[in-house]
Amino acid sequence: MGTIAAGGSPHSNGQKRASARRYDQVLPLMSMSVTPAYCTQMLDKVDDLVSKKFWKVESVAAWKTAVASLRPKIIGSNNLVELDANINEALSSLHASHTEFVTVNDEIFYFLKTMFGHARNKKAAMMDFTGAVTGGGDCKPNQVRYVLDGGPADVAGIKPGDEIVSVDGEPYIGQFSFDGKAGKPVAIHVLRTDVGERTLTVKPTRADDYQQYLDATTRSATIIKREGKKIAYMHVWCGGNEEHDIIETLLGGKLQASDGLIFDIRDGYGGNYYDDLDYFYRPAAGYPLWKTMSREGKHEDNYLYYDKPVVALINAGSRSGKELVAYSLKKTQRAPLVGERTAGFVLGGRLFDLDDRCAIYLAVEGPTADSVNLEAIGVDPDIVVKRNCDDRSKGDAQLDTAIKTLLEKLKPAAAAPSI
Repeated sequence: MGTIAAGGSPHSNGQKRASARRYDQVLPLMSMSVTPAYCTQMLDKVDDLVSKKFWKVESVAAWKTAVASLRPKIIGSNNLVELDANINEALSSLHASHTEFVTVNDEIFYFLKTMFGHARNKKAAMMDFTGAVTGGGDCKPNQVRYVLDGGPADVAGIKPGDEIVSVDGEPYIGQFSFDGKAGKPVAIHVLRTDVGERTLTVKPTRADDYQQYLDATTRSATIIKREGKKIAYMHVWCGGNEEHDIIETLLGGKLQASDGLIFDIRDGYGGNYYDDLDYFYRPAAGYPLWKTMSREGKHEDNYLYYDKPVVALINAGSRSGKELVAYSLKKTQRAPLVGERTAGFVLGGRLFDLDDRCAIYLAVEGPTADSVNLEAIGVDPDIVVKRNCDDRSKGDAQLDTAIKTLLEKLKPAAAAPSI
């Protein structure tokens, strides 16, 4: 999915603090070092933004108290990893999603910059991309939480659940472990549950992170043949206008010739909205099949709806706009939800650049769905299937259950008994 990076999921501050404690003795990297003056500057900028922009004014007092208590610790940070963890410790006093101090050592730093950059037609923030994200949820700071379809890590055979022990012989610290290594073979030593240690070779690529998430969604689309049925599968890795177009292109094209669909909105990032579900709610009668034919006689069918059975996959990594999507599917009963409760991270966030190494993602609005506040609550699945981080390299019980559920929906209805 993203690049291998500690605390790669939004709002995983606790994971980041653990990462800093674990790796602080192996971080004498000059470009990661900070001074007390620099730490003071970053803290003052964050304090100013929280005071003026954070959506819930009454919570700012708790932030001020936390800053007063933690200021010596924050200013005494020795490197970006420590500064990251210490400022986020203070930010945790706000008890809000979409609120996180991020640095060049975090994958989210690049994702947010590129996603918002695409929306505003700005130049992307390029990174040395691997295609895996570590930390967050119940994963250890150095444990792979997800892997993007077709990315360098996927090609190399890295699996969710793998623990990154070292990168080119050096202890893994986060995204910075891959800095300057694009196009070069990198030896990643991993520990895999029930298998043991192994070394895999990954070749990072210099890339636009958001674009890689878009490409992964396209690559994920496939048709699974089971019990004489064609089951379409698509993993929606993020949101945004470009992702919306990809979803509709796949539903109207490659995945249309199927009996039903697994709509996977686990992990990755949010940014989605209700209109990502338009194809699921459109009646076929209202969108007559549009056929085109070229001069050479090539035919093309254009479907603007998907009216077949759908099952959706959710977990604690389903956040932000994906939770709106899950809420809609459950409320309308368009698709049963399989997996685990969503994150409960639904506040509206905005990214503020602090300098070329640091930024803050800050909640600036508090939305509701049907006057229901999903923040810190989330959306519960209809069918609960637990899957901890250590289990992720062993298979996908949630996907297996979703397929079984869809096959049940595809069985012919029993004939009514004759009287």
